[in-house]
Amino acid sequence: MDSQPYISIIFSGRNDNYGGDFNYRLQNTVNWYAYWVEKYQLHTELLIVNYNPIPDAPGLEEMISWPKGRKYLEIKLLHVPGSIHKEYVNLSIRKTVPLFEFIAKNLAIPRAKGEFILCTNADILFSPSIFEWISKRQLKPGILYRSDRYDFKNSKSFKWPENDEEYESFELDLERHVFKFFIHGGIYRLSFPKNIDLRKKLFSFYQSIRTYYYTRFTWIPIIREVRILPMIPKEQLFFFKYHCNAAGDFALMGKQDWMDIRGYLEDTWISTHTDSLQVLSSVFSGKKIEVLPFPCYHQHHERRYDFIKKNPDMDIMQKRLNESYAQMESTKQPIINDNDNWWLPGHNLQITTI
Repeated sequence: MDSQPYISIIFSGRNDNYGGDFNYRLQNTVNWYAYWVEKYQLHTELLIVNYNPIPDAPGLEEMISWPKGRKYLEIKLLHVPGSIHKEYVNLSIRKTVPLFEFIAKNLAIPRAKGEFILCTNADILFSPSIFEWISKRQLKPGILYRSDRYDFKNSKSFKWPENDEEYESFELDLERHVFKFFIHGGIYRLSFPKNIDLRKKLFSFYQSIRTYYYTRFTWIPIIREVRILPMIPKEQLFFFKYHCNAAGDFALMGKQDWMDIRGYLEDTWISTHTDSLQVLSSVFSGKKIEVLPFPCYHQHHERRYDFIKKNPDMDIMQKRLNESYAQMESTKQPIINDNDNWWLPGHNLQITTI
């Protein structure tokens, strides 16, 4: 294996089986990465942040059956003990939860060995085309690469691939189970027609009309007064300009680009919209956004926060996002962490290789 991997893939987790099936989802993801990384001979470091593990319980490393015989995929665990987690517990800054997702990723970014770093989540499967595309080693610095997210209905009765032939055809099975799309400018639920390309064309057509309407007409006073269609607050129109949707599931940049923006902001109340802030900080730091033509797939599960349900914590973060964008647009400057301690360089965190 190369001394330096071309790409590091980072996500976080802990030994609490979050959602009742975290271990199951993680196992699917690890198996998926191993197959495609080996097929495309893509030198990859998978750096999993083992964050604030439950003491006196089996560790994350014991809960997964790690793929054997790997030549190109190196799997590592970055251990963040509960004592470090306690240093971040501060109710005047952030809501206390067992896992501070983006702080966990920040701790991994500078410690990763890859030339490029892809921050994602433990239940995300990248389209095989993404692995093939990255394996061509044509990534460029100064670009934030994004991908649309497709949610598919997952269950323990879902048949996962067991051999090469099944892996090669499995994306077609995923597409048949997709029911929700997180694309640039909108979130859509649609389980039919079964032809996913047709659904994407419908979304693209509708989104072009929607974008034209909201960005050109809804601010005419009479239209707002009559409310011909539901209104979107003017301060949120940047969602049509920048692909902030499900940004935590696929954020790929050069390592130095991540260092330039000092990772994810750490003074956010909850994780929701912290990834959107990262997109905006990247843009106002001079990074370009390139949206890949290939999706990433999310293993659907119950979540702490749901965008269709009103929640005061999410309201706090929406307000923060709106205000931060207004500030960055006004000053033409990014909002980033204000010190160099964002990744705890003074702490010698343990890294073990699986």
